Order: sequence, then structure tokens, then C-alpha cells
Amino acid sequence: MAVPPAPSFYGDTIPAVVTPTDTIRFRAYCADALTLSAYFEPVQNDPMPIWYEETIEPDDVWGGVPVFYVEIPLAQTSVTAGKWRIGIRAHNNDGYSTHSYKNVRVAELPTVEIASPTEGGSIESMPLLITWNSSDATGISEQQLYVYDEDLSNLVLHRTLDGDARTSVIGIEDAAFENDSEYIVIVGAFNGVGLYNSDTVRFTTHWAPPATPTARTNINPADLSVSVTVFEGYTDGSEPATASLMVTRINPDGTRWAVASGLRSGETCIDPLPPLGVEYSYAVTAVTEAGTTSVANVTRTVESTAWALNFGATAGEVMTLVGNPKASYSLDQGGKAYHFADGGAGGGLPVWYGTTDRDESGTLSFDTMLWHDSDRLRELCRQYPVAWMRDPFGHRWRAHVQPKISHGIGDTWQVSINWDAVRFEEAW
Repeated sequence: MAVPPAPSFYGDTIPAVVTPTDTIRFRAYCADALTLSAYFEPVQNDPMPIWYEETIEPDDVWGGVPVFYVEIPLAQTSVTAGKWRIGIRAHNNDGYSTHSYKNVRVAELPTVEIASPTEGGSIESMPLLITWNSSDATGISEQQLYVYDEDLSNLVLHRTLDGDARTSVIGIEDAAFENDSEYIVIVGAFNGVGLYNSDTVRFTTHWAPPATPTARTNINPADLSVSVTVFEGYTDGSEPATASLMVTRINPDGTRWAVASGLRSGETCIDPLPPLGVEYSYAVTAVTEAGTTSVANVTRTVESTAWALNFGATAGEVMTLVGNPKASYSLDQGGKAYHFADGGAGGGLPVWYGTTDRDESGTLSFDTMLWHDSDRLRELCRQYPVAWMRDPFGHRWRAHVQPKISHGIGDTWQVSINWDAVRFEEAW
């Protein structure tokens, strides 16, 4: 038996950056080796290495080659921040192999400490100001702010912040806090080498809410929009006065869109893009001068057998399609299938490698006996190549639309619209 060759690190399981309290775990292999030695040493200044263990016995054999499982508990060493490397060498009865190395960087976690709200504190007004301190010798590259309900089952708010941020203001339009409820704030920071640390505090809401507001909704059958008229609640003077009201649409999937804010009692706002044919709701919020709130939810269903096309930045140009509308849809998911020489183990079937790319498209057709409908559609599509589409089953798209119009003998015009979905945005 000869001196063993230099051992090899198996796979890529050693992280590039570790902390002084981490345990580094990896496997190494070496032909003709009986034992393995592992150590940790600084890359520069050449001080004495920190030996982990002199004799590591193999714990497995792959293809006749001994495999060694190594754990280096850095908390049991005097490792400090800086550039280090893991060294391994093998041994048998004829001597030691040459060394193999893997470089790692040791860095401390960033420090994060939330200053306000305080742990167990009570929030008595809005907006909520969150402040914290975060620092690191390598700098702060990015920060994350999360607000959850008391059992972490519902994410109330999430923000990605740059490395310089130390405050964040949460207004009533940003998060729907309920009165006399507990919430959790988490602020996390990434340092310059990608390590993450966070701090967490719990707080409760406790304020004197205004009287519960009320609202009246009306459907406009011409453009399938909904008007919402808001009223401040009746009060005997024991509740704080309502300063303004706001309206938020809550879609069937739970997403929210602010329809209007700063309303006075008796004023009306227009929602141009409510879903059709399904139940949804409006959250009507009364706001006091101190920013405290009370909320009333008004459910609504816009019954319709028609499709609607809304054009323009405010979705104010509308066409309703009522002439025997028909629709078809298609979905193309990005990716590619590959065949491999697997000896028949896969039954001759390919392996699919998908991407996040997705294309949705379709065709919407309808008939009309009004020639000016087809002319108006052509002009709208020429001026606004992207439109919102709503069908009577609750679906809403934002799409690039291309009309095709045909007319033969008789009074009926056939109109078809080819569309390709784009990223959805609500109207301004």
C-alpha cells in the first residue's frame, strides 16, 4: 500500500460564509485511506491551525473508496471573523497524503433590535411607526419587514427595504389592523456577505374607535361599475368623531384594492372594475383624527350575463358585450422536455424542466346588430391596445386586445377579439 492521494471533498455542501457558532458538516473520500484529519486555519498570517480531530474513521464505502463524515463545531474553537480554510489530509500505514483545502469566510450575524413598538406595548393610534437599529461590519445590504397576526397564520404586511432604512410607517391604507388584537413585527437584515438575522416584538391594538359606518351600493348596468356612497355611523357623543371614510374592495381571492379615501359622509366613489357574477365585498373604514378606525363590510354581487371591456388608465371607457358572447382560453407554460438515455427506466418518457414563464391567451367573440359598436371597439383598441376584461364568472384579466370584425348579408356583425394576458394592475 502506498501513501494515499490527496483526499477530495464530496459535493458542494460547505457554505461560503459561516458564523462562529455554526457546525460545518461535510463528507470527504480518499482511496487507500485508513483515517482522515481535519483542521481549520486562517488564510493569512499563518498562525497555528485549529485541529478538529486527528483520527476520523471512515463511515461508509462508495465504489470501494472510504468515505469520511466530518463535523467541525466552530463554537468549540477560537474562530474569529475573517477568511479561513478547511484542510483535510488522509493517512494509512505508509504515511500522510498531501492536503486539500476549501475556503470559507467566518462572519458575525448582523445585529437587529426593534426600538418601537416595544415588546408587549399597546398601540393607541395610527399610523404605526416602526423603528429599529441594524448594523454589521460588512454593512447592511437589504432588510425585510413583516407584520403577522398573533399566531403567525396571516401575513398582514410585508415590505422589502434598502440597507439604509431604520424606520417604516404603516398607515391605515397599508394594513387592516383590528382593535384589541395582538400582532407580531419581525424586522430582518442581510449583511454584506449574505447572513441574515432578525428581531421580533409583539404588540396589541387598543383604541377608541369611531362609530361603525354604513354604505349604500348601486350597480350601473351600462358599464357594470359600482358606486359606493358612505355614511358615518350614528354616535351619541361617546365615540371620537369620524374625520374621513375610505372604501376598499375585497376580491373573492382575498386581495384588496383601495377604491377611494378621504371621503366625507354622504360622498360617493366609483369602482370601475368589480368582478362580475360572484360575491365580493367592500370594507368601509371610518377614520378619526388620531388615525383610529372602525370598519363595516358590505357584500355585493354584480349579476350579469355580459362580458365587459374597460379601456384607459382609469378604466373609464367601457364596452359591454351582450350579443351571444363566446370565449375560449389557452395556457402555455414555459419549459422544455428532454429525453435521456436511461436504459428504459423512465418508460421512454421525457423529463420536463419548467420555467416561471407563462402565456395566457384566448378569443372572445360576440354578435351585434349595431354597426357603431364594431366601429367604437376598433377605435378603442386603436387608442388603448391594453384593456381589462371581465366575464360573468368572476374572472378578470388585463390583456393586449386585437379585434377582428366581419359582416355579410344581413343585419348582424360578427366581432372577435384575440387577447394575450399581461401583468394585472388595477385602474388608477
